[in-house]
Amino acid sequence: MERLPFANRISTKILITLTVVSTLSVMATGTVLVTLSGRTLRRNISERNLQIARRASNEISLYIEDAITEVRAIADVLAAVRDPWVQDILLENLVVTFSRFQSISLVTVSGRLIASSSLGKQMDHRLDPQALSRAVSGNTYLSPVGLTSEQLPYLTIAVPATTSGPSPHALVAELALRDIWELVDDISFGPHGEALLISRDGILIAHPDKARVMNEAYRFRNPCGKGSLPTEGVVSTAQSNGSGGLLVASAPVKGLQWCMVVQQPLREAYLPIKSVLLRSFLLLAAMLTVVTLASLFLARLFSTPLNLLLAGTYRIGRGDLDHRMNMPRKDEIGRLSAAFDRMVEDLRQWSRRLTESEERYRLMAESIQDLIFSLDRKGRILFANRSTQVVSGYTLEELLGRDCLELLSENSREETQQRFREALPKNMRQGFELEVELLTRKEKKRIMAVQLVQVFNSSKQLQFFGVARDITQRKEAEQKLLEYQQQLRSLASELSLTEARERKRIAADLHDRIGQALALTRIKLGTLKAEAHSAAKITSIEETIRLVEVTINEVRSLIFDLSSPLLYEVGLKAAVEQLVEHLQNQHGTPISVEDDGREKPLTIDGSVVLFQATRELLLNVVKHAAAHRVRVCMSRRDNIVEITVQDDGVGFNVSRKASRPGRQGGYGLFSIRERLEYLGGKMTVESIPGRGTTAALALALNHDTIESGG
Repeated sequence: MERLPFANRISTKILITLTVVSTLSVMATGTVLVTLSGRTLRRNISERNLQIARRASNEISLYIEDAITEVRAIADVLAAVRDPWVQDILLENLVVTFSRFQSISLVTVSGRLIASSSLGKQMDHRLDPQALSRAVSGNTYLSPVGLTSEQLPYLTIAVPATTSGPSPHALVAELALRDIWELVDDISFGPHGEALLISRDGILIAHPDKARVMNEAYRFRNPCGKGSLPTEGVVSTAQSNGSGGLLVASAPVKGLQWCMVVQQPLREAYLPIKSVLLRSFLLLAAMLTVVTLASLFLARLFSTPLNLLLAGTYRIGRGDLDHRMNMPRKDEIGRLSAAFDRMVEDLRQWSRRLTESEERYRLMAESIQDLIFSLDRKGRILFANRSTQVVSGYTLEELLGRDCLELLSENSREETQQRFREALPKNMRQGFELEVELLTRKEKKRIMAVQLVQVFNSSKQLQFFGVARDITQRKEAEQKLLEYQQQLRSLASELSLTEARERKRIAADLHDRIGQALALTRIKLGTLKAEAHSAAKITSIEETIRLVEVTINEVRSLIFDLSSPLLYEVGLKAAVEQLVEHLQNQHGTPISVEDDGREKPLTIDGSVVLFQATRELLLNVVKHAAAHRVRVCMSRRDNIVEITVQDDGVGFNVSRKASRPGRQGGYGLFSIRERLEYLGGKMTVESIPGRGTTAALALALNHDTIESGG
């Protein structure tokens, strides 16, 4: 058995493949998990700090709103009191009651003090005239944060001193912010985390370090930008001293130009992430070690039998179909070896059969009379059998590589190109048929019926395989047959019209000669009866008269059966009505005639054919349909005359009657259709067994007759 080089052994490839795939899979999984875990922890930490800032911001906003509500309540109380001395006492008591206020004063828009919670003191309300003007006009005014003489921050609130609308006085209250200081001091997270309240310009309003509050030297950098309105969010900032960045969460205070900021060193905030990453990397390294050892074990486990199988497949692939694996194992490798041996044996058998089949196919293709050929996707000839050479007159060398369109006539080239363009984009095993005119070497045209099918060869290239049959003689025979059929149809129609003319002549002779002779005989017998005196002679003459009258009626009936005089003298409508009346009298079947009232100026031949067809249809109905009601409708639509015969009889199978015209009723329909088609008309029959029959006749008016007769 051939031994492969180490680098080409399947064990080496399995080891490398398993190791690389497993390592990449573990690394990708670990990287994804670590990334997702880190992002989740960062998002959770950021969300936690943001929630702290939001809660503190909401509490500060509620605190300010409560203070404004209390100031408005105090204004409502003062609105009912007019005495300044009472107002001073009332304000002093209210300051004691609402401990959050340092002082409350009632002032005019010009700044003159009317009443104050600090009796006997002139309070500096610290409000400019524009602020007092806004307050007395009905708006609430909140001043920037200021510092008291004890260096404590406060906020001035000014509202109109009335229950509703503008007022000439303003109520000014100084709100102490020590409660907000306590709120900020109570926020605690992490050893170095801190919360602070800043203004729009970055001035600290509340901070754990009270010495920094309202100190211009300790301006806090606004994360939203200097002078910008604070927005809610989380940002990471870097410190200028190089000690690491900060995780800053900010939330604006509703109704104020303040922002609640919660900041924490990044190394402290993201400390849990480092721990998770360290454990993840250790677990990843352990998994890579296990995967590598498992890959080495599996590679060695399958190395020997797989190398033998690989070496055997190389020999089989080089054409050694007599080689066998011969690995008597009971595991999957043994079953695979046995399957290889069976496959090689089957392949050897199929190879022999394929060779024999190719030989038979080539022999058949060369001996068959049909043209067998193959084309590439551009229509160039790749193969042609001997019949192709004989019919075309070209040698095999002249045909191979030649465009097949060059062998076709001008009429066939365009259609063939179109069919090729339609077939190529589909790229599927699909056949199509077409007829072409082949030009032989001697410029002789041969009509060929071609059938092409799309296939892909072993190189995945599209090809066409085709079979062509010479149908020139069949086409010529079909053309002659059509000509013969047309001639027969013409002869049949002329025979029918000649028969109608002969019937008319015989009917005229019967009417003019026999009919008149019988009528004259009837008159003379009447004269003899009047002159006779014997009762016996009178009786004999009366019997003779009755016989003559019966004969006259029979002659009239015979004349009508031969040819209707009304058809030539009055027209088609009168003839059809007389025919219907005659059939009702003979057979008793109720028949109704309907006409649209429009003129139908048909030629004599057209009227005769329509009358005969209607007569044939009505005779079929009264003889075979067992109908209770029959309706004949005559109408004109544009230049088409239509006659419809409809009954409620037993009906019949139209396709069966049409396919067997020799049977009862079938030949009559066939004859009617042939006579109408010769004159350019048509007949349609619809019938369902047990549900009646509807037959429609249609014939075009003569063009010259239409112009003259309307």
